[in-house]
Amino acid sequence: MAAIRFVRVVLLVNFIALAIGGCEATKRSQPLPPDWGEPQTSISNVIDNFKRALIETKADRYAAQLADSFTFAFAQQDIGGSHNNPATWNRVADVLSMTHMCGKQVANTEGYVCDTIAFSFDRGTPVTDPDHPNWTKLVLSNIYLTVVSHKQDTLDPLNYEVSGDQAYLYFAQSGSTWKLIRWEDHPIQHKGATSVNSTTIGKIKSSWH
Repeated sequence: MAAIRFVRVVLLVNFIALAIGGCEATKRSQPLPPDWGEPQTSISNVIDNFKRALIETKADRYAAQLADSFTFAFAQQDIGGSHNNPATWNRVADVLSMTHMCGKQVANTEGYVCDTIAFSFDRGTPVTDPDHPNWTKLVLSNIYLTVVSHKQDTLDPLNYEVSGDQAYLYFAQSGSTWKLIRWEDHPIQHKGATSVNSTTIGKIKSSWH
């Protein structure tokens, strides 16, 4: 009788182990829901994620939309100047700037700390650019970017604003994944106002670098 009980126990243990293993395999085989944003399977999704990352001030999610070889190209009028801007900078420099801004603790070169970001634009149609045959180009127009900030020591408010500008965006695909590989700043015009402390995206970025 003892031997029979032992066999029954062993069979029961094996059955439980197989059941648990089957459940675990089923769990592993099911696709996990995304933690944030849209899958980067289209240019449209990457742009949506890019916009959401700025508005929600999530530097890590912003960085996830950029290719390793990402380049930000400053507008001609922003090269040099008080911030000694280069013609372009790489992904490391760009993510550092956004990390400072989105962190809401690091003051920029003028002593202001970011509070919130508003970002909107009109998007064009993706096209093949003969100058970059391996990339896909898309133009953003009517870009409105507002960085609401305050002086770190006095708490005085100041808005950094970009109003109605445009940018050329280039995307590269690897497998099913799209990423932003180049951003070229192409401001339309400069507008001055007492509440405005900057008029181009490049100037805002470099002030938080």
